[in-house]
Amino acid sequence: FPVTIHPPQEDRPLRVLCVDDSPSILALLKKILTKDNGFEVVATAINGIEAAEKLKTLQVDLMTLDIHMPEQTGLEYLKLNHRSGHPPVVMITSVSREDASLPLECLRAGAVDYVENPSLSNLTTQADEIRMKLKLAAKSKTDPRVVSTTDSKTQSHELVGSLSRKETGIVYRDWE
Repeated sequence: FPVTIHPPQEDRPLRVLCVDDSPSILALLKKILTKDNGFEVVATAINGIEAAEKLKTLQVDLMTLDIHMPEQTGLEYLKLNHRSGHPPVVMITSVSREDASLPLECLRAGAVDYVENPSLSNLTTQADEIRMKLKLAAKSKTDPRVVSTTDSKTQSHELVGSLSRKETGIVYRDWE
C-alpha cells in the first residue's frame, strides 16, 4: 500500500498572510517572501477586517500587518483579534523608527516586531530584515530562547534570538 511521507515542518515554507492596503507593498512582499527564501504568501488582505475573515479558513504560520489602513487599522486589528494561538505578527509599516510610539503600542497589543516598509531604494536591506524578523517571529512560538527586547534609548524594537547563520545568514547570541 502507498505510504505518504510528510517532510518535517522546518522543511516546508512558512505560510504568510500579508495585510496592507498598498498594492505596491503587497507586490514587494510577494517578491521578498518566496519559497526560495523559505516563505509562501498564501493570501493577502487590504485591512484588518478582511484579514480576520481570511484567518477563519486559512492556516498560516505568520502575518505581516500594516498600521495605517482604511476601515480597520493594524492596531485596531490587534486589539480585537490577537489572543493565544494567533499567528505571530510582524508590523510592516511606513512609520519610521524615529516615530516609534504607534509601533510600540502595536507591540503591546501583541505584535512580535516591526520593520519599515521596503522601497525600491532600500529593497535588498529591507528584504533581508523582513525575512530575518519573520523567521525569528516564527521561531519565537516554539523556542523560549528567542526573546523580544525594546531598546529604551532608541525606542526601537528588535528580536534577539539563537537562530543559526544557516537559518538567517546572520549570527545571533545564543542565550544558553
